[in-house]
Amino acid sequence: MRQQYCDEEFKGPNAAKRPDLFLAQNVLMRYLLIEFKRPSHAITRDDENQAEKYRDDLTLRFSPIDILVVGGSINASIQRDSIGPNIKLLSFDAVISTARTQLGWLIQNWK
Repeated sequence: MRQQYCDEEFKGPNAAKRPDLFLAQNVLMRYLLIEFKRPSHAITRDDENQAEKYRDDLTLRFSPIDILVVGGSINASIQRDSIGPNIKLLSFDAVISTARTQLGWLIQNWK
């Protein structure tokens, strides 16, 4: 259903307005929209707004949707407490570090 909707909604001139990755519901019944930026790009407020616009379009059919924007870094002018609800801005380094920590925990506790 998700794939079919995206294929129909984001074709022709709207193809460039397609989110980078839109994942199905998790165990908490939430969707996840991921917007990737170049590793050399510092995430800006415009990048956050772009992802929110994608969510606005998708919320008509899919809800609730969390947003993750991943880039090289986060622009220093963005205040952490002013980021929209259910949005995370992360650097690639932070994503890799978190994954490494979680994998290490799993390996240690796997018995």
